[in-house]
This record gives sequence, C-alpha cells and structure tokens, in this order.
Amino acid sequence: YDPVANRWSPCAPLQIARSGSRAVALKGDRYLAVVGGCDDVFGRAETQPTVELFDAETGAWSLLAPRLQFPRTTAAVVATGDVELLVVGGAPSLPSAESYSVALPPQEGEAQPTEEAEPGEEAGAPSA
Repeated sequence: YDPVANRWSPCAPLQIARSGSRAVALKGDRYLAVVGGCDDVFGRAETQPTVELFDAETGAWSLLAPRLQFPRTTAAVVATGDVELLVVGGAPSLPSAESYSVALPPQEGEAQPTEEAEPGEEAGAPSA
C-alpha cells in the first residue's frame, strides 16, 4: 500500500490458497509471515499446518519447511521477537499454543552455512 498515492498494488500470490490465516510482520517491515488457514479442496475444508514468508524487497513468497505442530485456522499469532512467533488456539478448537521460529533467507553479503558431508557422501546428497 502506498499511503501517499492512497493506492494498493498487486504482489505475488501465496503458494497455497488459504482463508482464515493470520499475518504478522517480522524484522521490521521487511517480512510478512502468514500462518495456518484453511484451503477448500473439492468442497472439503482442509486446515493448513503451513507458514509462508513474504519478502518485501524481493516481492516473493517462500513456503517454509517447518510446519506447525497442529494444522490451525483463525489462530491468534503474535511476533515475540524478530523471527519468533507465538501461535495460540485456532480451529478446530485447539487449546494449545506453540512457538515457531522463522528461518529467514540469508541476506546478500552474509556468510551462508554450508552442509558438511559425512565421510563417503557428497554434500547436499539425500541421506538413506
């Protein structure tokens, strides 16, 4: 949203269609995490255990690998740090809460961790 022009502009679509999700800003205004939600698959609602991350600088969404412990829609979500979320409740009537840590993509110029290969294996090769 551009408040000076009072105009919305389109951005890339989410990787998974979802309603009832919750969005929380992370690391200032650079990232937006979208948590849980519900995807209507062939007329049957399917609650999502997924989290997507929007990067405002690149304009791209990433589906994050760690999933929520429980699929949730309409949960309460709050940022408890630059990359930490607290996810509470949600449908289907969950009394639980969980902490979720968002792994941000490496920034340009930052050292990137490398994967160490076990003896006899190539780095990045799937393990048996």
